[in-house]
Amino acid sequence: MSKRIFALALAFLLVLSLFGCGKIRTPDNYYVGEYEGGWSVLYKDEDGNVEEIASMGSYAQPLVLVKGRIYYMHDGALVSVNSDGEDHKRLPMKGTDSGFIAYIDENYLYCVKDSAASTCYKADLELTGCEEIPIPRNFRQTDYVALLKSIKTTVAAAEEQIRVRSAYITLDGNGSLVSMDLDVLTFRGWTGSMKVWSSGKITVQTTTAAPVIQYTDLNVPLSLSDSTTDIVIPLDALITAVETADKAEIATKRGSGAEGFVLAYLQDDHDGNIGSAPWMGVSGIDASADSAVPHFVLSQIGGSAPTLTDSHKNICTVLGVLRFDL
Repeated sequence: MSKRIFALALAFLLVLSLFGCGKIRTPDNYYVGEYEGGWSVLYKDEDGNVEEIASMGSYAQPLVLVKGRIYYMHDGALVSVNSDGEDHKRLPMKGTDSGFIAYIDENYLYCVKDSAASTCYKADLELTGCEEIPIPRNFRQTDYVALLKSIKTTVAAAEEQIRVRSAYITLDGNGSLVSMDLDVLTFRGWTGSMKVWSSGKITVQTTTAAPVIQYTDLNVPLSLSDSTTDIVIPLDALITAVETADKAEIATKRGSGAEGFVLAYLQDDHDGNIGSAPWMGVSGIDASADSAVPHFVLSQIGGSAPTLTDSHKNICTVLGVLRFDL
């Protein structure tokens, strides 16, 4: 786990009580550290003596202490021990061999398989059972202003001019952003009176910490006039449209029980399957059909009546068309 993810996860620490039947311990003296070739929950007393409370295994995890118990993942299970490292409880969770507790609230722990997961296991504090669900929206909210700024910093286009030629954006089952694949033009400067642009690809992957952004410059310099690039939408406009649709929760209002959703911009396979799908604005209001206006095709991954298998191998059902201008 990266230091960034580890630091973020520590922010979810809740210490309500650490007074059990054994020693009286100070909550601040617990920490996660390396111990005998692995990682463990450790306790350092006032004299500086270090005691291993629980072995976490081969990788670092957040320190989670709730109501006098310590929680962590180990060998594909959620484990709970008391403040002395005794009285073990164990709840198996399939596929979580490298998992960790990413979020907590007053009653539940939310465990993910890895930092890029879009689903989590929701388990009660007594470890009586769990269910796999999309990560709740209150834990998975995108700061689109910060995201746009980070993309521009990563791409480092001249004058921050980035235009989007096509986009494939995925949302999870709750309609929260998961990933973006953008085909873009980036401004690189002038050659005489002509602007020079470069063709490239931007990928965004959300994680339990900050989004991971990558830019690939295809090293294809293009001398383009303003009349050519002006018909390609700016990155700012695309991000604003995604944010509006996200906050309006259009995906979950149009679909239900989905594995996830797709927002497709200028993707031939999705545009070719619009049929009689309803048109609306990205804010959710009804709108007239106009294929000349920039728009997303909103599709549900899965569903009872799939209409296409797209180029990303997702089996999708088209739910509607979202105009950027409304």
